[in-house]
Amino acid sequence: MKPDSPPSLAWARLWLRTAGWLLCALVLASCNHKTTRPAVLPAETEKAASAAPEESDMQPQMNLAKTSVTLTTPDGRQMTLIAQIASSEPEKAKGLMYRSSLPESEGMLFPYDHEEELGFYMANCYISLDMIFMNRDKVVIGIMKRAKPMDPTVLTIGKPSQYVLEVNGGFTDRHNIAVGTRLAWDSGKGAP
Repeated sequence: MKPDSPPSLAWARLWLRTAGWLLCALVLASCNHKTTRPAVLPAETEKAASAAPEESDMQPQMNLAKTSVTLTTPDGRQMTLIAQIASSEPEKAKGLMYRSSLPESEGMLFPYDHEEELGFYMANCYISLDMIFMNRDKVVIGIMKRAKPMDPTVLTIGKPSQYVLEVNGGFTDRHNIAVGTRLAWDSGKGAP
């Protein structure tokens, strides 16, 4: 007959096993998770994505307020376009969905109350878009070029912005719009 392990050895094994589990839990709990919102997707958008849209919901937004937007590149060239202003959450969620075309001289402006990491997706968007992200001073800090139509992937530049201007895919290359470009618009028409 084999003698049992001494009681102190059993306690040591139990203590080591427990300490190992606690160490694993502490390591997992200390992982640094990103606290910024990767995408600005209101609850209505998530519900709408899971429900079949009604015929009237599948129409493009054509009657939003508009403003004239002037873009001034770092080398001083200027151009002006007309942008619809998506100011409410439902307007922002729908954006340029269901458009079959967009004139070169038009776009859609998405103003927000403060800088935060913004994300956009191309679900139900039939045309390629460039997304111009600006800081609170309306200076371009990043561009998503030629976003793929119908792609549900959330697109972000990975840093806080306060305004986004969506234009035709390739617009920024054709007009040399780059980081540092300044934008200006009439803030009396619904855009801050």
